[in-house]
Amino acid sequence: MGKIMNRDVKYFMSLPYKILIEPIPEEEGGGFEAFIPQLGRMTMTGAGDTPEEALENLRDVQETLFKMWIEEGVSIQEPEMEIHPEAKFSGRILLRTTKEMHRELVYTAETQGVSLNSYLNQAIQLGYSLSCFKKNLKNTIAESSCLQTHDCLSL
Repeated sequence: MGKIMNRDVKYFMSLPYKILIEPIPEEEGGGFEAFIPQLGRMTMTGAGDTPEEALENLRDVQETLFKMWIEEGVSIQEPEMEIHPEAKFSGRILLRTTKEMHRELVYTAETQGVSLNSYLNQAIQLGYSLSCFKKNLKNTIAESSCLQTHDCLSL
């Protein structure tokens, strides 16, 4: 039987979410804003006079929201895997598939007048684009839902 991880507030607070800190324009009050883009800029944000204060306020908001979401049974996204910029990628991928699938892919590529490689690249790009769209839509809906049901900005 596999080990079941206790996903409590402490667990989510320990995860390496990407945090951005940006200056707030003077005409909007000045200071700094810290936020976690993956969890929604308007949902998971903290402001302060200094970057350190904004980060500290973000941590308070983060802990409060994680606690509330866990209590309400809301699914919390874990940080996305980051690919290190120094990693080397050749652009080559070895793909194993069934003979039948291979035949269908070659046939479809030929009927579209493109190489198998071009067809597979287009199919992967389409699937990846749809995946990104679904993820962005899910984040937008979650952010909108939080703003409608909770006063997330005043935390």
